[in-house]
Amino acid sequence: MEPLALAYSHDGGQLAVALSSNSVVVFDVATGRDLVNIQTSESISQLEYSPDGLYLAMANEHKVDVRGVGEYTRRTLLQFEPQVNDIEFSPDNTQLAVL
Repeated sequence: MEPLALAYSHDGGQLAVALSSNSVVVFDVATGRDLVNIQTSESISQLEYSPDGLYLAMANEHKVDVRGVGEYTRRTLLQFEPQVNDIEFSPDNTQLAVL
């Protein structure tokens, strides 16, 4: 089980880590305790928190899965051709750029 990607929430309170075991684990930085373990169908290569901390975007080669922070329920699942190389939320949280 190797780490493949990571992202800190913008307030520094959470750290999301994508693992080679097709999961993303979110940790509380202050305590080191895992808050949630999200099982994915494929390995995740990109992670990005929205600037307001309300969303976590998780991307692999052809999909972007956006989850609401807290319960980490899926808000949207986007599919792309060709492959996804990078993801980034806009500073005002209104858009998600996919490269």
